Amino acid sequence: MEQNNQWWRQRSKHGRGLLFSSPELMWEAACEYFDYTDNRTDLTKNEIGWFQGQATVEQVVCRVPYTWQGIGIYFGCSTSHFKNKRLTLTKRVKEGTNDESDDDFLAVIKLIEDTIFSQQFNNAQAGVFKEGLTARYLKMQDSTELSTPNNPNGSDQTENEFKITLKLE
Repeated sequence: MEQNNQWWRQRSKHGRGLLFSSPELMWEAACEYFDYTDNRTDLTKNEIGWFQGQATVEQVVCRVPYTWQGIGIYFGCSTSHFKNKRLTLTKRVKEGTNDESDDDFLAVIKLIEDTIFSQQFNNAQAGVFKEGLTARYLKMQDSTELSTPNNPNGSDQTENEFKITLKLE
């Protein structure tokens, strides 16, 4: 309903509102996402087994990793929402203009981040998720180092050591 051609006055606010009004609501929503992800049954794979010459095919439900992209889709926002919120809150803390709610929001974002990391890392260690893919996603470096030292004395007796480095990035 237009009021003297001032349709813009009908809006109660401009721009995007708060996604969560409190840190507690953000954590509750994150826990809902974690529960939803843990209870997903739509992603399955066929496992083939052999016993006494007989093949069996069993459909197995796959575990799904927690991700920032997944939580963003579940919340209806982009992953940049969390990055921007963290940057804004961190800036307020450095400037000293933060309040208790800002500190609590930062703590919840960190707790979500730690929960995502822990779930992915632990499941990769247990072999539930592909270790290499999880290491790359978590920006972890996998390396093995062995070295071959130069013999400063020039003697023929040297220890055989080799250096091999594998970087996953």
